[in-house]
Amino acid sequence: MKKFVFSALVLLGISFSSTDLMASTSEKKTQNPWEEFKSVIEAYHHSNVDFYYTSQAEQKAFLDAATQIKLHLEEKNVPFAETKIRKIDQAVAIFTFLWENQLSSDQELIEPVEDIEIPEFQ
Repeated sequence: MKKFVFSALVLLGISFSSTDLMASTSEKKTQNPWEEFKSVIEAYHHSNVDFYYTSQAEQKAFLDAATQIKLHLEEKNVPFAETKIRKIDQAVAIFTFLWENQLSSDQELIEPVEDIEIPEFQ
């Protein structure tokens, strides 16, 4: 009986901690701009599909996070801040370009090509 009670308490503890973890993860994502910025960078490096299908809200959150990080770095007088800001600007420019130039579903990937006759050799 003690084992049953102990295992039930452990399961309850795990379920409560997992819901707290899920809540804190979603809060961290909105509270920590570095995590938001890093998640899009990781999606770009690990899965092009995930990156290209980021929602408008995620794209806006990424851009807002980049702005917040840059402002934070500008406030600090650290030697690497200028380099980091330049890299953030590059990432934002590249990702914005890629998101703006995605092919919509009604656009054709390849334009129709005329049939070309290939002469036969004898």
